[in-house]
Amino acid sequence: MAKLTLIQKKDLRAWHKKQLTKPSLKQTAAYALRELNVKIHDSQISRLLSNKFEALDTLEAAYLSGKGCKLRVGQYSTLEEILYRWQVEMESRGVPTTGEVLQAQAVKIWRTVEAAREGASVEPPPYFRPQVASPI
Repeated sequence: MAKLTLIQKKDLRAWHKKQLTKPSLKQTAAYALRELNVKIHDSQISRLLSNKFEALDTLEAAYLSGKGCKLRVGQYSTLEEILYRWQVEMESRGVPTTGEVLQAQAVKIWRTVEAAREGASVEPPPYFRPQVASPI
């Protein structure tokens, strides 16, 4: 099963949306292999094209403009922004970012970046609830 970066997910969704006729799963998989150099299963494609990932359609443009954008509102928005930028950087280097890795990095940021705590105490760090892992 292939691990797609956020940018690859966004690119695949954008390509799929701009087609005049809805591409089949096979055509979409062929595009991913040809253009993104990743082999993905039909189930991954279906999930990626679902409404669950529609926030990706506008996410990158908002961050590049410096305005910021969230998939959901969090309690520690500064921490989430720092963590998101770290995740994008790691994925651009080809480093996988699993839920466990993100949780560990969130704790590290919490303890070392005062602004991320937004006035809360350093210890104990908050419980960072794991998100449902996406297979893509």
